[in-house]
Amino acid sequence: MRLAKQVLVWMVLAATLVGRPAVAAPGQGAAAVDAEWKRAMEAGDLAAVVACYGADATLWLPGAAEAHGRAAIREAYRGLLDANTVSDVTYTATQYRSSGTLEAGAGDFSLTLTPRQGGAPTVLRGRFSTQVEKQGGRWVYVVDHASTGPAQ
Repeated sequence: MRLAKQVLVWMVLAATLVGRPAVAAPGQGAAAVDAEWKRAMEAGDLAAVVACYGADATLWLPGAAEAHGRAAIREAYRGLLDANTVSDVTYTATQYRSSGTLEAGAGDFSLTLTPRQGGAPTVLRGRFSTQVEKQGGRWVYVVDHASTGPAQ
């Protein structure tokens, strides 16, 4: 009798799931955009960096004015990538959450920057929080906020 009840419960659960769309695990979209942004930055590929953002996205970089929309985001990154080679991007203490069609990510980051004009590399450390949304079949940043971390 116990086995029959277990089978019945599983049959009811299976019936309720039939026809429902698959739900992505939390953070799959946000983590994927973070990985895409990392690859683009390390490649120094400005177009690929900008492609990580939605058309109406907002970006806040440490010490810079708000950049709203892809054209402004391109200009915000142009100066950084024109002046430096990004040799390493690292994320730590990442957290991802999903709610409906949006995902959020947060954590710590470091970027190793080497001046193109010569000089020693510097490491920029900070925190980030992002919001991503699926647009046109792909996940993109709609909000990207980075800030420098506390003194270590």
